[in-house]
Amino acid sequence: MMREQIPSEIERLQIENERLKKENEALRRELEILKVGKDLESSDSPAVIEKIAKILEIYNKEEYLPKTYEDQKRSFGSTFGKEIRRVECMNSMERRRSMGPYQTMVPPDFKESSSGDFFCIELPDKSFASVPRLQMTYQESSHSSRAFGEVFSISPQGDEYENNKRYYVKEVVKPAIFKKDAQGKFNLVEQGEIVLREI
Repeated sequence: MMREQIPSEIERLQIENERLKKENEALRRELEILKVGKDLESSDSPAVIEKIAKILEIYNKEEYLPKTYEDQKRSFGSTFGKEIRRVECMNSMERRRSMGPYQTMVPPDFKESSSGDFFCIELPDKSFASVPRLQMTYQESSHSSRAFGEVFSISPQGDEYENNKRYYVKEVVKPAIFKKDAQGKFNLVEQGEIVLREI
């Protein structure tokens, strides 16, 4: 009799576990939407908040961290497709040359480029939510001359940034927000936040 009760108890616990997982996922999604809405200064539009929450949900899932650019296009790109604008700091070489103890770094010039490491996705209010390119190596050249250190703050949830080390972006806590002007220049409106892990 005890043997018959044990499997049914295990089955009951498995069903309960699955129910709790689904409930937890729904609560996590709701919390993410609320958190994005609280952190976002540029717009309080529900459509904007919902889209940003979707970007973060997909970007931060482990299965969406592909190994090649082709995988990347199939995963993140399958959801956002032609909405993605690849943006880069066009004057990174000039910025690198301007670095030094007595020099002021040249302000970044962000524009669309097929090789850009910033993935910008247009939002309903015509601004752009930006996340780092998936699978990029985050290092000193990214942080300084390519302006990632200006576009994203480094979250204390991850490893502390040191300029002699290499990292990957484990998570985007909050995307950066850009506005595109009539000349095609992307202007930073709000800094984002990323979590780094040392490679």
